[in-house]
Amino acid sequence: MLIVVVDVNDRPKRQRVVALPLPDMQLQGTISFSLANLSFLSMLNLENNNFHGGIPFVLGHLPRLFLNLRNNSLTGIIPPSVGNATKLMNFSLAGNRISGSLPKEIGNLSQLSTLSLYDNQLIGSIPAPLFNISSLLLATLALNSLSGSLLLNKIKNTFLER
Repeated sequence: MLIVVVDVNDRPKRQRVVALPLPDMQLQGTISFSLANLSFLSMLNLENNNFHGGIPFVLGHLPRLFLNLRNNSLTGIIPPSVGNATKLMNFSLAGNRISGSLPKEIGNLSQLSTLSLYDNQLIGSIPAPLFNISSLLLATLALNSLSGSLLLNKIKNTFLER
């Protein structure tokens, strides 16, 4: 069953796709660059499917996105353009084969509350700007080859100030 959530305004001609909840659908193939044409898309959940290939860089052009691509077979890097999705609150790529380093642009996600990147093939240091996101409540980075300081003092001070 395919469920597409549509925002219906006063005029029927102005229907807009705002959510694509498609978890556990046994979908396969690559994630289409055409998703960027859905400018009002605020939730994309493709969890537990069989998507492969890279993460389309155009997803960074959807600033309000809740993005769950967990447990697929995605490869390649996290595109730096993800930092353009400034209102992204939840970002999950856990359980894929994402490689490369975490882009420093991830620090631009000022409203991010959950970052789930565990069980990938990420390497390098954890970018310091990640610890400047005051809204970040949960970051799961285990089962990668990441290194560096966690800057726990910054995190502790952020939580104490709330």
